[in-house]
Amino acid sequence: MTTSKAAMVAKAPMAATLTAVPIRATKPSLPDLPIRPCGYQILVRMQKAHAKTRGGILLPDDSRDGMEMKSARGQVVAMGADAYTGNHADGSPRFPNGPYCKAGDWVEWNRYQERRIHIGPEREEYAFVHDDRILGNWGETEPVSW
Repeated sequence: MTTSKAAMVAKAPMAATLTAVPIRATKPSLPDLPIRPCGYQILVRMQKAHAKTRGGILLPDDSRDGMEMKSARGQVVAMGADAYTGNHADGSPRFPNGPYCKAGDWVEWNRYQERRIHIGPEREEYAFVHDDRILGNWGETEPVSW
C-alpha cells in the first residue's frame, strides 16, 4: 500500500507543521562562555582575518595568523559589572558622556593593553580589555579594513 506525500501532509495535524526547532548559534553566546569579565573588564571576541583581500587575492595562513596577532579589534561579548560606572577620587564620574560601547559593538584599542585567552574546542581567541582602554567604536557592523 503506497501513500502519496500530499495525502500524508493532508492527514498530519496542523500544530505539528508549526513546531519551531531551536537553532544553535555557531558562536558561543554569553551563557556558553566558561568565563565572565569581572570589575571594569570587557570581554571581546577577536576579529578573524579574511581568507581573501578585497581585490580577490588569497592570503596564506601565515599571513592571516600574523594579521590576527597584530590585531587590536574585536566584538564586545560581555562586560563586567563595574564597566563604565563609578567616580574618580574627586567625585566626578569616570564616563560623563556614557559608555564607549555595548555588547555587540566592534571596538578598537591599543595593542598590548589586553589579556588574550583561547576558549572552546576551536580555540577561538578572546581578549579582556579595561573599559577605559577602548579607543574607537565601529558600531554593530564588522569593519573590513584588512
